[in-house]
Amino acid sequence: LAGRLRDQLAAVRQVTEKQNIVTGAGDQDVLGLARMGGQSCVQVFFVRSGKMVGRDRFMLSGGEAESDGEILAAFVKQYYSESSFIPREILIPAVLPETDLLTAWLTQRKAGAVHLLTPQRGTKRELVLLAGENATEALRQRSEREEAREGKRSAAVQELAERLELDILPQRIECFDISHIQGAETVASMVVFTDGEPDKSEYRRFKLKTVEGSPDDFASMQEVTLRRYREAKEPLPDLIVIDGGKGQLSSALEVIRGVGLAEIPVIGLAKEFEHIFRENISEPLVLPRHS
Repeated sequence: LAGRLRDQLAAVRQVTEKQNIVTGAGDQDVLGLARMGGQSCVQVFFVRSGKMVGRDRFMLSGGEAESDGEILAAFVKQYYSESSFIPREILIPAVLPETDLLTAWLTQRKAGAVHLLTPQRGTKRELVLLAGENATEALRQRSEREEAREGKRSAAVQELAERLELDILPQRIECFDISHIQGAETVASMVVFTDGEPDKSEYRRFKLKTVEGSPDDFASMQEVTLRRYREAKEPLPDLIVIDGGKGQLSSALEVIRGVGLAEIPVIGLAKEFEHIFRENISEPLVLPRHS
């Protein structure tokens, strides 16, 4: 155990020394690039007066068909068009297309000489490699987080199907809610989940037309479900969630079954205790508190 701790401590010291390295040069930005699937990461180290004083990281998407040099060139154009400071040297891991044009543009922006360098040896090369290692580690961690999130989301959809005894996984869920502004201006909202994730591009808001006078949530729910499902517009959901208890659920079912959608499961969600009401079942389903 002591030997392992000693080796870990030595490794930490070695990394710390590398990341505070003194290049003996003036001001530099050091760019590292890593790619994984359709994602790219550019790590930037800021070296000022020969010492590393900071860093930043940028995640990029797309560009699968582009070379490392093309991705870096696009990054350099965008980053330094907005940067308030351009150093004398920019160290990069790959030769860029149109290097001369980019150098001239950077020199003009800085009003002083700027050099784009791809070092092959020495301290500068080590810095570029270290930036690349940092970018690789960032992509790896991001991939692990996405995998964990995907697993959790998939498990939630699976559990929901099991609790509700659905025949298929609810890949598309449409949820309806009625709201008022001080008892007037009744509106309905439809939110959509696709594969367990909010699908905001599919959200809809309905200004209710037929319900007048004092708020009537039952009639409002019937209007909005009729407007959504009357023509059975695709895509149809695998599960419909109605905000409310037995009364709201019955109102919605009358419309949904009435337009011929007999197979889509419909449930009511009573928010106060999060009780789930199902068709033709009198007792609510209560999920475990931490489900």
